[in-house]
Amino acid sequence: MNNPFDADVLDQATAWHIRLRDGDDDAWMRFTEWLEADPVHDDAYNWVVDNDARLQPVISQVAFPEYRAATGETLEVTDQSPLDHSVHDWTAPPLVSRRWVWATIAATVALAALFTTQVLTGPTSYTLETSPGETRTIALADGSEIVLNGGTSVILDRNDPRTAELVEGEAQFTIVHDEANPFIVEVAGRRLVDIGTIFNLSRAAGQLELEVSEGAVRFEGATRTIELEAGEGLSVDAGNNIAFFEKNVDAMGSWTDGMLVYEDAPLAEIGADISRATGLTVEFSPLLRDRLFSGVIQTHGGHEQIRIRLEQLLDLTVEPNGDRWIVQP
Repeated sequence: MNNPFDADVLDQATAWHIRLRDGDDDAWMRFTEWLEADPVHDDAYNWVVDNDARLQPVISQVAFPEYRAATGETLEVTDQSPLDHSVHDWTAPPLVSRRWVWATIAATVALAALFTTQVLTGPTSYTLETSPGETRTIALADGSEIVLNGGTSVILDRNDPRTAELVEGEAQFTIVHDEANPFIVEVAGRRLVDIGTIFNLSRAAGQLELEVSEGAVRFEGATRTIELEAGEGLSVDAGNNIAFFEKNVDAMGSWTDGMLVYEDAPLAEIGADISRATGLTVEFSPLLRDRLFSGVIQTHGGHEQIRIRLEQLLDLTVEPNGDRWIVQP
């Protein structure tokens, strides 16, 4: 049962394998972060899972020698240990490495977990969220990538890495196509099926908007199925009314580069986009909410830079009040 992994990585993978038996959403989110930190982590974790059953005949013969106080060296498990299990009154001889003792403890606990349950009993899905003004990139095991805009929530499934659900907010999906196993995104009771694809998807205030910048996406709605190609998009309101539009592919998902690109967009929509990208609350006077704007708003830099830029582009007054901006004529 030789393995090609560093002992530290294998200890961590074993620890995660045990912890996730009863892991909550936070545990699964932290586990995902650990997997994303290094491609080796995923390989090591899969090796531990695949060899779990094979550990049984080996560990069943393991006995811990009763080393007494003659050595004076006590093995302690601290908060920095890979597993949070209490160990008391175990001592180790000078010639026995702590790593060997810990590896044996971890393997023994893994075997105990195997006897308790033959499958993982934790939740299959977990939620990843961003705060307003925060973006996050999620690298998937197959090479696909999801970029979350601020104020966004998605649900992923550890048992089905080719699915995702957009709960709220905005995300850009760059998907490695697999014709036999297409990537599926669920949003507000609809399904999007990739056909070799980069697409941007947003959901806010009952409105869903899909833009395809590369490849194609099949939209499976409540009343009809539509295939969109690069440069095409659609929006769906709360009443399932669908509107189609065309857009320059360079403008689709441009928020990932710190730019918001608009063509005849109402200022209320622009305020929501700026709020998501910066974490600020941007409110327009009722007299301005239906005014349309075409142009590019850059969201990089400090808040004061963005405020000045916004005033110049809109030819309006932006009055800051902490994290709340009021835009007036």
